[in-house]
Parts: sequence; structure tokens; C-alpha cells
Amino acid sequence: MLLRPFHFLVCLPILTGLAFGDLSAARAQCRLCAEQPGFSATAKKSNVPLRISISAELDFARLALTGPAGGQVTIDPETGVRSTTGQVVALSGMALTGRAEIIGGKNEKIRVDIPASILLTAPDGGTAELTQIETDLPNRPKLDKDGRLLFTFGGLLRVRNSSDGQFRGRIPITVDYE
Repeated sequence: MLLRPFHFLVCLPILTGLAFGDLSAARAQCRLCAEQPGFSATAKKSNVPLRISISAELDFARLALTGPAGGQVTIDPETGVRSTTGQVVALSGMALTGRAEIIGGKNEKIRVDIPASILLTAPDGGTAELTQIETDLPNRPKLDKDGRLLFTFGGLLRVRNSSDGQFRGRIPITVDYE
């Protein structure tokens, strides 16, 4: 039996953009690991800055390949349940959904865009793909009466036979006022 352990952690420095009507789109990067402040700016509909912060990184924990065919690992964004298919098994550690908070104008409608997939890399150059990134956000997200919205996210990780090591990636999340 081939047993190659690896660890998948999606590091979540976030890319946040705001719509500014006639102004050009503003973009800045917040590095969670470096504990830099989130991006903020005044948006078209509200005079309150729109910010996003990550309180937990998406973490698939320790996994192992048991054969050359690879497999898939899914973390459900609502329940946090991790499931595996193919020749991937969970070894140890608790898988975690990613958690984020958006702060802005009270009762404002917003749009949250997350890419369909991202590439994860290991220090040795190995890669894996995170696809089907999903959230527990409603179809038309809206900040609450305090100007806050919490959400979680998960996805499907495709693991290939050459994968081992600690994989990391960035999920660019774009947030705009509607």
C-alpha cells in the first residue's frame, strides 16, 4: 500500500475590490498571515468603508494518498463535514471551513464574488486544485442592522498521484456594494 501524507491549508489573504461608479475599481491585498489591516474605502452607495476579514482559514487537514489514481476531498461550507473519494484518506486533524466577516454600511446589499477554482502549491512545486468553492451566503447577501455579515466557505480539492507536502493557495474574494 502506497501511503503518502500531505496537508492542505488554503491560506486566505483576501483580495477585496469596491465599485466606485465613475471612479476606477480599487483593489488592495490584505495578508492575514502578516496581520495587516483589511482594505477599506468609501463606496458608491454608502459613505461607510467596506472591509472583509478572515477569522478562519479553509483547512483540509492531513490526508494521504493510498494509490496512484488520486482522489477528491470536499468540505461542506454549511456543515464543515469533510468527505473523501477515490484513493484519498483522512489521517488526522480537524478539517475547517473558512470563515469571513464583511463590515460596511448598515442594511446595505452587497455582491461577493469568489473564483470557480484556484491552484494550490507545495514548497517542492507540487500542485493541487481547489474547485467548486461554495459559501453559505444567501443569493442576495445583505449586511445586517450593524453593518456586518458573517459567512463560511468550503470546496472540492482534487488530489493527484504526485501530490505530497503542505499545499497553500490564496482565494481572491471580491466584495462590492450593489
